[in-house]
Amino acid sequence: MSVLKGYYPENVFGFFEDICAIPHGSGDEERIADYIESVCREAGVYVYRDRFNNVFARKNAKEGFEDYPAVLLQGHTDMVCEKSADRTHDFTKDGLKLQVKDGFLTASGTTLGADNGIAVAMMLGVLTDKELEHGVVECLFTVDEERGMTGAANFDFSCVSARRVINLDSEAEVECIVSCAGGTDIGYSFENEYIKNVHPTARITVSGLSGGHSGADIHLGRLNANNCMARFLWDEYNRKPFQLISIDGGDKRNVITGECTALISCDHIDELRQRAALYNDELRSRAYGADKKVRVTVDKKGVRERALSFSQTSRILRMMNLAPAGMLEKEPEGMVVASANLGVVSTGDERVELQYLFRFNAKTYYDEYRARYEALGELLGARTDIGGYYSCWEKREGSELVQIYRDVYSRLYNGREARVSGLHAGVECGFISEGLFGEADLISIGPDMFDIHTPRERLDILSAGRTYGLLLKLLCQK
Repeated sequence: MSVLKGYYPENVFGFFEDICAIPHGSGDEERIADYIESVCREAGVYVYRDRFNNVFARKNAKEGFEDYPAVLLQGHTDMVCEKSADRTHDFTKDGLKLQVKDGFLTASGTTLGADNGIAVAMMLGVLTDKELEHGVVECLFTVDEERGMTGAANFDFSCVSARRVINLDSEAEVECIVSCAGGTDIGYSFENEYIKNVHPTARITVSGLSGGHSGADIHLGRLNANNCMARFLWDEYNRKPFQLISIDGGDKRNVITGECTALISCDHIDELRQRAALYNDELRSRAYGADKKVRVTVDKKGVRERALSFSQTSRILRMMNLAPAGMLEKEPEGMVVASANLGVVSTGDERVELQYLFRFNAKTYYDEYRARYEALGELLGARTDIGGYYSCWEKREGSELVQIYRDVYSRLYNGREARVSGLHAGVECGFISEGLFGEADLISIGPDMFDIHTPRERLDILSAGRTYGLLLKLLCQK
């Protein structure tokens, strides 16, 4: 039964509910592509689907608007799949359980996927509404944005005629985004060196952190469980060396990690427990908001047969403490322009791996920090893999579309001035700009969303309606 019936725009929210019923995590977009194709064909609009499951659609101009500029709308079909620890939700099979509370739409115990499902729903709303006034509208639904933007990177833009482009992957109604960060994956791998273990095993857990988006939330000073664990273990290792058995935290490089667990071989567990309590107090004293619920705990887990060597333990902990992470560079106005997130630490039978996502708003930062990461890998004997590069989107001076946005926004919001700014997160505009040979006039907009990439993700319902109304006005401007 619909939970959004009666909310404006009802057609858009109807599509959104359909989308939420279809599993569509990154790499699992075939079913959502089937759905989009079906909706487009039923509406009688041209639709094309490539081998990556990107979907492109084109709707003809309304009669009388044939000479208006064509506009490309773009959003991505995949979502970040995160759930609360107490949930058994299977993102490959189960639809989301939607609920409305205090004007916000959420999903029970899981991410909502309004990033970027609400964009998909808005584009379907435009494509299927025969009464809307606009020139030619083209819509590009891309895949795999959350893992590396491979959909946009591999799309053949030669089918696109529009040179005005509106990306719908922003999360603040008051902002018009005109630039964004690029990014690259940085991976370190340490081959395991096992030795016989004779000491008890201590399990150390850092938990209770709020997590969040590694770009959009990086300026908020949220604690990363992997970084917190690294500092605690390194301090303890310098007091009394021990051997790592395993260390694991996070499963997505673009999410600020909320929990990390380490097993170590040591003979001073009671002392470790006391120092963990002191460290817990220290973290809480400098944490903000929900991060004040951080917990650092130590318990005993018997004896494991083997542990990693002292040498490997030292090299892993040195890397986790020395590799640049968090906010790295800021503009004088306060915008973060370079950052890195240690999103994943994992221990396998053969190696321990660290996965960072480095973001940059100008290529000069990429060049500088890549050299640092490579030097650290060489110094500490790690295999270093740097890849998944995507370009930053730099501001276009004299943008006609930005001025149109300012004018429309002012009319709709009773003379209020629009806020035009950059974004320290990745949207696919860099690939779109390259695909259209630098000729595109691009902006990115979207409704108010909060705590994306976490089970607390929520969408402001009225803001979504206002943003859709703004979008419709933008489509019929010369």
